[in-house]
Amino acid sequence: MASKRGTHHMSLHPAYNSWKAAKARCETPTWPDYHLYGGRGIKVCERWQSFENFWTDMGPTWRPRLSLDRHPNGDGDYEPGNVRWATKKQQADNRSTNRIIDTPKGPMNVTQAAAEFGISPKTIFARMRYGWTDANELVKPVNKTVGLKQYRT
Repeated sequence: MASKRGTHHMSLHPAYNSWKAAKARCETPTWPDYHLYGGRGIKVCERWQSFENFWTDMGPTWRPRLSLDRHPNGDGDYEPGNVRWATKKQQADNRSTNRIIDTPKGPMNVTQAAAEFGISPKTIFARMRYGWTDANELVKPVNKTVGLKQYRT
């Protein structure tokens, strides 16, 4: 990958920009999101200070339109075993700000539960605001017959 001058010739590749942005988030206090990364103690591991090492580890799984995601929980450093290339949906599902709820099929974030059980996330959030805590009740289908139709004879 490197020439005699030591360059990897990949500075225009999207993966290089992802790597560079991850380093900036963790190492540059003036970076807009630094407080969410470096400011919280998240680092890029020593091995990945070199793009060549990063590409050796992550290059085989790179695909267009994917971005770096610290997985499985969105925490931890940028290091082998804690990072994957992910879609925007995977990134959203892995946010640390997601609300995790118990469901009959196990813990899920609200968006995942809504999709799994065929209801709106707004419905789940509204039920939680009203104090509903039962896993079955939080995700049960909406009663479509509530209203005037129910009382007509």
